[in-house]
Amino acid sequence: VLVAGGLGGAVWLGKSYLDERWSDRALREQMAAASRQAASLPAASVTACDLQVEHDDSRLAIAADLRLVNRTPGRLDSLLFSLNPGLSVSAATVDGRPADRRRDLQLLYVHPQGGLAPGDSCRVQLSYEGAIDERAAYLDIEAERLEQVPRFWLFRLPKQYAFVSRDYLHLTPEVGWYPVSGVPTGAAFPEAGHRDYTMYSTRLQVPPGWQAFSQGAVHIDSSTAAHEYRFRSDVPLPQISLTAGPYSQRQIRVDDATYTLAVLPGHEYFDTYLDSLDGVLPELIGELRNDYEAALGLDYPYSR
Repeated sequence: VLVAGGLGGAVWLGKSYLDERWSDRALREQMAAASRQAASLPAASVTACDLQVEHDDSRLAIAADLRLVNRTPGRLDSLLFSLNPGLSVSAATVDGRPADRRRDLQLLYVHPQGGLAPGDSCRVQLSYEGAIDERAAYLDIEAERLEQVPRFWLFRLPKQYAFVSRDYLHLTPEVGWYPVSGVPTGAAFPEAGHRDYTMYSTRLQVPPGWQAFSQGAVHIDSSTAAHEYRFRSDVPLPQISLTAGPYSQRQIRVDDATYTLAVLPGHEYFDTYLDSLDGVLPELIGELRNDYEAALGLDYPYSR
């Protein structure tokens, strides 16, 4: 009886695993199909995006304030965005007026009153919250490759594309944690998709002992116990990420760039090596950068 029960339990667990795996595949196929269908639709260009991020355990609450311009030759009756399907939109306004909206998995359609004429611009504000659905990441990657578990010696290295917990926050652009116009490049492969270069600003409050990192210049408001980090990009960017946790930070300035290394507690194993290089580290960094720029045939233009 015990053997039969054990076999029955194993069969049930195996069936549950396969059902979940095929369910995940089916959802990804639906999202990829929706992206391919929408990839040919004209989309407005996002010139600026301000994000106010609140992080509570495994959930996010975000207010997005976007500036858009219609650079297409025709009137846009709806504004198409891509946003992670695990994030539910609770409000949408266009130029301060409530706007109708429709959701199709990761696609969000916002309908401005009277549409958006060629050359015109508008301000779109979205409020949304929820938990990141990682199945929406890398829709252009085939299921077999995505599900492969890499090995390192005897260890299996699980994959995860977003980390949202009470101990750590890491959001990559591939999970769609902020709205982008149209269908992102790659999501509708082999269709071309849409890519904007946008001026981003991001605000996030972190608990004591945490530090946050994103693209752009940073200002830290430490007037309260929960420090607020404000990031603002110096130049238009194609995408951004956001990371926060109980990091310590090391910085060094070489020539016209500041290099920052953020380290989680217990991972300072390299300190002794860096200490031994203290006198020559700036020269080594400069040489590595020069070699890399020469190999690419490009200069690194940023200050960080």
